[in-house]
Amino acid sequence: MRNNNRELALRVLVSLFAAITIGFLVVIAILMLVQRDFPFDLGIVRTVGRAGLPATMLPAAVAVLGVVLIWRRRRLGGVLLAAYSAYWAIVFLAGLPRIWNARQSFCLKGLNFCIVSPWVARLTVLAIVVPFALAAWWSIRQARQAALKAASR
Repeated sequence: MRNNNRELALRVLVSLFAAITIGFLVVIAILMLVQRDFPFDLGIVRTVGRAGLPATMLPAAVAVLGVVLIWRRRRLGGVLLAAYSAYWAIVFLAGLPRIWNARQSFCLKGLNFCIVSPWVARLTVLAIVVPFALAAWWSIRQARQAALKAASR
């Protein structure tokens, strides 16, 4: 019983995390549609305007399908959610060298605000990567468990 409650809690947490990140991606996609010159610069993905839509909406669609299938205990759901989480973990992690070597790590152009300490930006990137990596690991476990259950039937 205790293990079932733990798995349910983890399923809810990963689903909530995916929902929040999908929400951010939808907001970014709307900004890309509204502003023709919207600068999308996350990790190694750098585009301007609508060119960033495939990099945001395709992973978001994969995540939505993954969450739905995870709740239906389908192996494909775990695979899709793991792919989504791994994609964003890699995108952010691959952008770390640029931040690591920067003197001014992160600036918001519209607000004229910059994080001057590179360590704040480095830790922020790592704080973003870790939940994505954990979600990917959990999703792979779920896919493996679903495959084992299907094979035992």
